[in-house]
Parts: sequence; C-alpha cells; structure tokens
Amino acid sequence: MAAQLGLPAPCAAETGLNGSVFGYTIATHAGCYGYAQGGARVTNPVGPGNALIASSAALGQLTVPITTQIDNHLAAVGGKFSGSEIVFMMAGANDVFIQLATYAATVTASPSSAPAAATAAVTAMATAATELAGYVNTKIVGNGARYVVVVNMPDVSSTPFAAAQEVAAPGTKAFINTLVTTFNSQLQTLLANNSNVLFVDAYTVHRDEVTNPAAYSLSNVTTPACNLTAATNPIGSSLMCNAGNLSPGVDSNYLFSDTVHPTPYGYLLLARLVSKDMLVKGWL
Repeated sequence: MAAQLGLPAPCAAETGLNGSVFGYTIATHAGCYGYAQGGARVTNPVGPGNALIASSAALGQLTVPITTQIDNHLAAVGGKFSGSEIVFMMAGANDVFIQLATYAATVTASPSSAPAAATAAVTAMATAATELAGYVNTKIVGNGARYVVVVNMPDVSSTPFAAAQEVAAPGTKAFINTLVTTFNSQLQTLLANNSNVLFVDAYTVHRDEVTNPAAYSLSNVTTPACNLTAATNPIGSSLMCNAGNLSPGVDSNYLFSDTVHPTPYGYLLLARLVSKDMLVKGWL
C-alpha cells in the first residue's frame, strides 16, 4: 500500500522470534508503526507458529494479537490517533487455522463430537469478528482515527492448503468456507454504520482470481511458487522462500507463495483492490 500511495514502506514495530531453533532477538522499534505479525489472531495471543504450540515450538513466532497491536500503537503515540493517518487492518485467517486444528483434534479423539465441535468453531469465528469490530469502533475510531480500511478475509477455502485438506478429509473446504464467511459477514454487519471505516471485500475478488485467473494476469492459482520440500525449506513456509529457492518453472505471476500466503504479485493485486476502493470512497 505504501508503494500505491507513493510513501516509504512502514518499518516493523516489533521483530524477532522466540523459538527453540529459530530464536532471534526480540526488539521494539520506536517510530515504526507496522504492527502486523505472522500468526497473529484477533484476541488470543497464541496463534499459528507460536512457541506454545508444540508443532511450532522451533519457530516461535510472536503472534501478538490485534487488540494488543492497537494498544501498543496507542501507547506509542500518546493514546490518540491524529485523524490524518490511514489505518489498515486485515485479520481472521489465523483464527480459522486454529479453529480448524482444534476441530480436527476433537473429532479425531471423539468422532461423535463432530457436530458440536463444528458449531463451536463457527461460534468462535463469529466471536472473533465481533471482537475485531469492537476494537475498530472503540479503540481505533473511538480514539480519533478517521480513515480506517478493514479488509475482510480472502477465501481460505480456495488455497492449496484447503485443497490438500479436502483430499485428506472430504468436506473440509466447505467447512473452511463456512468459518471464513461467518467471520466476514459478522464483521461487515458490525462495521456497516461507521462512516470512518472502508470495508474492502477481498473475499469475493479472491474467489474471482481463482476462477478467472487470466483476467488478473495470473499464471497459476493452485500451486505454491516456493519449493517447500524439507531439504530446501525446513519449515515449509514462505518465511524461508526467496528468488533462489522457487520451484522449477515458476514465474512472477503465481498467486500463492506457499500453501496459504500470496506471492508479491498476489499482494500487489490486493493493494490495487484497496487503492481502487479508497478512490471510490474519496480517500485518494
């Protein structure tokens, strides 16, 4: 977005890892207002990649949740937004991954509990959306922000991750889509009357990108661009991906870098969508 607006890229407010293998010094950076973190959830501090999850103890992503990210910014700027800045927010996918994993573990232990576990997961996503909308309305707009762009969750059910899950457990893609749409619908409803909020529908555009890739100059919407084999990429993530370890034959117009995250081109498409909606609203 900084590039779209002709501004310098924002620096990260906090960096580091606290994993048992990938440990790097955790540091905060004064004057840096990019708070987004891999694995961050809306409210719960333990997200995908966090050291408290056994499968990701080696990585140790910080996963500072959105609510704390907002609090950290307010503490850094004297408790109020100036009203001239643009606040960008996008969340929810990491809550989907946690709810999906929780559902799978519950059903594996007790197959008869599937209906109740599914209901609990959907309810949790509605709760996360309610919490996020509350943070936008009270912590952000309520503290002086006048230009808040909230991007809804792209269609996680159209990712390579979801395709693999569907092969292992048919019906999973539909369940993921329910989790996503429950969150998006609740979030949009609770932000609808806030004139200081621009709600961007990345979900619908993402589905169209996958269905009509040529219209977006996308060359591949099903296969990760990164070589995710263990020898090349031990954590199987775009975190360890660069131009030197892509899969053979990959070009720059793939949509996915790993099984869930966009490539730089995919992010550019998202930035163009946000810029277009800001222009329509009169914010550009």
